[in-house]
Amino acid sequence: MLTIPLIFRLNVNAIVYKVVKCPEQLPVLYKNYFWANDTIHDHNTRRCADMHKRVVNSRFGYRAIKVLGTRIWNNTPVDIQESSTLSIFRRKLKVKYTKEMCEGN
Repeated sequence: MLTIPLIFRLNVNAIVYKVVKCPEQLPVLYKNYFWANDTIHDHNTRRCADMHKRVVNSRFGYRAIKVLGTRIWNNTPVDIQESSTLSIFRRKLKVKYTKEMCEGN
């Protein structure tokens, strides 16, 4: 059983997954929430496949889904990010978070 913060991370990650992999499943509002670094600039860097981090000037902005989702997604292993379906993605994340919980105790 996952804790509430881990369930929150799982759901935020699922939103980012949908924006990246299947945007047609979300309202139009979410289409411009997350951008890959390679759409911002042409530099071939180690982080070019990550989501672009937004500049934030307040604690409120730091907790916004656009910023929080980017941070959570960028901390998700690539093999999980590249899951072929949302259900596989969620399953892999649940396994990862369960392992984190067990290691933390």
